[in-house]
Amino acid sequence: MAKQKQSNQALNVLKMALGSPNDRQLLKNISVHAEEILQALELTDAPTIEQGFDSLPPDWVADVYQTLFEAVAIKDVEAELLAAEAWEAHEGEDIAIGRAFRETLLADLTDDLRYPAQVGSLPKIDERELVRLGRAPDVMEGKPESEWWLMHGIRPVTVFYATEAVSGLLNRYVRRGRLPAPVILGDDSLVKIGDETKSFTLSSLLKEEISSRAECSPEIASALYWWMLQVAQRKSWLFAGFEAEPEPGGLTLRLKCSAEQFEEIYQRWGLTAGVRKPAQRRLRAPERVEQGAAG
Repeated sequence: MAKQKQSNQALNVLKMALGSPNDRQLLKNISVHAEEILQALELTDAPTIEQGFDSLPPDWVADVYQTLFEAVAIKDVEAELLAAEAWEAHEGEDIAIGRAFRETLLADLTDDLRYPAQVGSLPKIDERELVRLGRAPDVMEGKPESEWWLMHGIRPVTVFYATEAVSGLLNRYVRRGRLPAPVILGDDSLVKIGDETKSFTLSSLLKEEISSRAECSPEIASALYWWMLQVAQRKSWLFAGFEAEPEPGGLTLRLKCSAEQFEEIYQRWGLTAGVRKPAQRRLRAPERVEQGAAG
């Protein structure tokens, strides 16, 4: 009923314009409701008006329909422009992530963390998929390190969204009182979920969140989780909104809620343990890469 009413209203706008020759104000109404009018016309025959089309000035009828179709065409162009702008912004973010992955996150790590065994033991992806994903902006900017990770299905943006998954879930659980602050990672703390009769280990919840947010397999999520625990021993600000401190023995990690703000991801990823101020050196501004991100 609601759709039928909306359709009738749209057709009334068209019939009113057709039945009022030379009323330019009504042409503006045609432009505003152009999409609804075309949708309504698809569901019905041409709208009828009291005096009939034959009695209307042909030039006026032409003006009305020209206004209708031009308005729709303009909206289509505007939608394409908005989509292109959104894609360029997304591409720029991926470029920045790839560059930060190479120049700040991995740059000062030891080889066993730059090329971790947890990731190296994962299956290699199909050669065609390797070629396709190798054209992604973040992978291009993360070379040569990103090429090794990509062989196992992990892009720089995968790592980024994995860190976001951890910080996002922990932040929600701390705010809701499900987790005490500071949060301890690595000791398989139990978390009550739903009606609080079910408990899950925190690590299992985080791995599931990583798999969902970073759009990766459970095996990749598990490898990234344990790798991030080791990296956060050295990178205090790996997880947004938290400051990480290694627990005695280096097997677990303490995360304290923090209001520290970083404008760019490379600033967070570039800080080693105990350092709060980001380095003064700024990376060059991202340039457009004529490659499409896939995957």
